[in-house]
Amino acid sequence: MTPRELLDEIRDALDTTSWSRAVLCARHQDVAIVHHSEQVHEFDVMMAGPRPYRVELDLENEEWSCSCRTAEEVCAHVAAAALSLYQATKATPPGDAEPAKPSAGAHVGYRFASTGQAWKLDAVLVTPGRPPRETPFQDPGGAGLRLSQADREVLALIEMGISASRAPRLLWGLSRCFDVKLDGMPVRVSTEEVPLVLVVDEHPNGLRATLSTRERCHCRLECPFALVVTGSPPTLAPLSVPSLPGSLRDLYEAGRVIPFQAIPEFLSEALPELRAHVEVEMRAQRIATVHRSRPYPNMTITPADGGFDVLVTVAYGKPPEAVVVGSRLVLLDGARGVPRRNLRLEQRFAKEIERLLGIPPGRRLALRDIEAARFASEVLPRFRGSVSGRRYVEPFRLLDQTLKPQWVASPISGEPELVFTVANAGDEARREIRTGDSTRVGGLPTSSRSPQRTGRRHAPGDSGPASVPDAHPPPHASPREVLDAWRQGRHLVCLEEGGFARLPADWMDRYGLLLEALLEPSVSASTATGG
Repeated sequence: MTPRELLDEIRDALDTTSWSRAVLCARHQDVAIVHHSEQVHEFDVMMAGPRPYRVELDLENEEWSCSCRTAEEVCAHVAAAALSLYQATKATPPGDAEPAKPSAGAHVGYRFASTGQAWKLDAVLVTPGRPPRETPFQDPGGAGLRLSQADREVLALIEMGISASRAPRLLWGLSRCFDVKLDGMPVRVSTEEVPLVLVVDEHPNGLRATLSTRERCHCRLECPFALVVTGSPPTLAPLSVPSLPGSLRDLYEAGRVIPFQAIPEFLSEALPELRAHVEVEMRAQRIATVHRSRPYPNMTITPADGGFDVLVTVAYGKPPEAVVVGSRLVLLDGARGVPRRNLRLEQRFAKEIERLLGIPPGRRLALRDIEAARFASEVLPRFRGSVSGRRYVEPFRLLDQTLKPQWVASPISGEPELVFTVANAGDEARREIRTGDSTRVGGLPTSSRSPQRTGRRHAPGDSGPASVPDAHPPPHASPREVLDAWRQGRHLVCLEEGGFARLPADWMDRYGLLLEALLEPSVSASTATGG
């Protein structure tokens, strides 16, 4: 279909009043070409109201549309656009959408001047010459000019004063004027709003979120209303500013860097709120994906001199990709995404961890010797979660029995020597020699029979037949270790084979001073003399 055939079809479907409005609109040059191809053409038609209507004419499919959304088959805006298209195909080469320049003589030009982010607009009379001379435009009647409807519209708005409410008509008129400059640079004027989008891309320290235009921005002006110059050739267009609070908008326009530890909070909490106000363009795909994951308590045990360190956190992912530190979710190295937080489970696990350890999650706990043994026997079995480094706890296992004093024969001299063995470790009948009457050696309870060189052990106060030689002696502690634990008020004693057992407190309270006298006779003698 040709433009003439389309115009005839539209004319036949339109009433006389609407056709007259369309002819008047086209005659006053209130129709501007926005986009055109061989078969599809888009126009902005300024007829009534502060904003233009967008009209699309499709010659190939013999269709048309208008943003006025009329219930009629065709409207005056479509007719004005079709008439302008027909006239343009006769007067200008195909594809020429630029405003027509006058053939000769003076004309009106429009000059934007910027100061910081403020701007003003003046009209000038441009007189031909080399170079052309520009003077302030004052009286159009005295210049002998033929002003277009667009010139008259713009000049009237400049005379009334430029404001945000008059911005659509001002830009509409300027878009049809050929001589517009910004600070001496020729620019085209468009009525299409350029939106600010929030661009999120990767940064060496995490993510960077910036409010900017998709195209390269040459210049941005704010007052009396927002304008932006983008593209090539430079195009001056209104800026669509998102409805964000001023302080928040300033933060993102300057470019906010979100560090790695704050990324989960930004993606799960801040970004969904921002999407309600501004379009978001996500370019950081590697670490900006959010996935579902269930939190769980995670314990990491690392070795240390004389014990181990324990760090318990609420973690996401297996192996952990993120851990909760305070109220924030911190990504770990190698994380492939950000888990969606489950605050209810996080709080529940945090309370359980604090109840078990006495410290909040995320705080490192240093455990040595007795504390390590107590943790291994009392705390670790009650922990419900993932544990890594459990092997570092094994040397500090606690045998849940109390040490029992026994006399055994020294394998070298055969003389009796005192040891403390675990009373219920394994098969007790197989490990101990039961004897008759008990006597005292050095004031301490001992067996009435002489200990054998086979390493058999006698339980003080026991009687009965002897058992077989002890092939697997039970774990034991030296008297010195027991005495030190008793002096220091400790309830656990280090075993020679590794691990810990409970101090025979009742026995030591009764015979501790005698044991001290046997092991340290000089100290006991000096103490007695001094007393």
